Amino acid sequence: MKLGVFTDPHYALADRVTGTRRPRLSMSKLREALDAFRAAEVDAILCLGDWINLWGSHEEMEARLREFAGELRQTGLPVYTCMGNHDREVFSREEFEALTGAVIAPCTLEDEACRVILLDANFLRDGSLWPPHCSDWTQTALPEGELHWLAEQLNCGKTCLVALHQNLDPGISDPHRLENDVRVREVIRLAGNAPLVLQGHYHFGSDRMLDGIRYLTLPAMCEEEENSWLICTLSKEGAHCLCHRQPMAGK
Repeated sequence: MKLGVFTDPHYALADRVTGTRRPRLSMSKLREALDAFRAAEVDAILCLGDWINLWGSHEEMEARLREFAGELRQTGLPVYTCMGNHDREVFSREEFEALTGAVIAPCTLEDEACRVILLDANFLRDGSLWPPHCSDWTQTALPEGELHWLAEQLNCGKTCLVALHQNLDPGISDPHRLENDVRVREVIRLAGNAPLVLQGHYHFGSDRMLDGIRYLTLPAMCEEEENSWLICTLSKEGAHCLCHRQPMAGK
């Protein structure tokens, strides 16, 4: 199975927000990534969240989400995604699914040898779903029901990849990590068949081996003029990632 993966485009018609974020450039960056995905003949596309930036009216953010999703649909490839904190602050899961046409976490995709498991961690520490317009992005956890579901999905006899928006990497600062990250990592470790965890949310990126598992945090697509995406090949032998991070073509 071959996947084209990116995260945190934060698409908006704003030239610059929060210092280093360049939301308007993300459409051109997406097109560049999609060209690479087509050339690599990926089987599916994964976005690890934060399709939009919190900028402008609700109507403006909905329009940008539709525009971004339209570009993805033109590939004809299936699109799977975790909702990011920005996405969830504006849209319900049902609204987001209807607007993007993507398959929304928690969900899986698989072939005869491999399974990809996408998680939704937009929950409060007590396990309840974030309320509408929740702006406390630092409070995030995987609820008990989804923890059990994760364990069941890992128990499949296949090579697995786990993907989520927020972070499980203990080396990343607390506000970006799940509050029950230790428990989630333990479920993955005990399964013994998930060599790779892909994450977003922490815009600078990170790459850490822990208990034989690679916790790879993709740099955000929206940061400055650099583009960031990867092509991941998953097989019964394991996972191989070809990471791309460099200035946009022509820059």
